[in-house]
Formats: sequence, structure tokens, C-alpha cells
Amino acid sequence: MNWINTEQRYGKLSIGLHWLMLIVLVIVYACMELHGYFPKGSAVRDGMKTWHYMLGLAVLVLVTFRLFTRSLGPPPGITPKPPAWQQHLARHAHRTLRFHVRHADLGLVNIERCGQVDSILRA
Repeated sequence: MNWINTEQRYGKLSIGLHWLMLIVLVIVYACMELHGYFPKGSAVRDGMKTWHYMLGLAVLVLVTFRLFTRSLGPPPGITPKPPAWQQHLARHAHRTLRFHVRHADLGLVNIERCGQVDSILRA
């Protein structure tokens, strides 16, 4: 198996980044959902918010790297070609993912605007 994509198969790098991003996204989601179980101002709640922000930035870096690796080789074609409704759903899923990337950008802007960058980086 190659490191980069070929016309027949995804490369090791694309597959590894895919699963790494899934793991990081699950942890980001869990941090934001679970922080509500702890009292406001508690160290655990603040720590989960910090992890959410930092891992969100990691997602941004991983997406950028994935876009770069995608430029190294084309994604393999699907044989047989999927039905039109599946292609439509796939396009919609990719748009949704791009929305989440923009969401990470906006989160970074919000952190900077609120003056929380120093406190997050020191945590």
C-alpha cells in the first residue's frame, strides 16, 4: 500500500488522517457536551473548555494537512458508480464538514476577541 492516494486506493496517509480526525472530533464533542455536568468555575469544567479549544485548533491543523495531502494524489474512483442520491448525500456531508472547519475558525476568532488566548495557552 502506498503512502499517497492512487487511482485505485486511498493511501496510508489519507486513511490514518481520516481515523485520527474522527478520534479528535469525538473528543472535542465529548469535552463540550460533558463540561455541563460540572459546576461553573470549577477546574474540571474550565479544563474541558480549554481542551475543547485546543483540540479544535488541532482539527483545523489536521484539515489543512489533509487538504495538502489530497493535492498529492487524486481520490480513487468508486466502482461501480454509486446512485445519484448517494452522491448527493456525499456532497452534502462534505459541505457540512467544511461548515465545521469554518466553525473552528470562528472559535479561534472568538477566543482572540474575548482576550482568552493567554489563559488558554497557559493552561
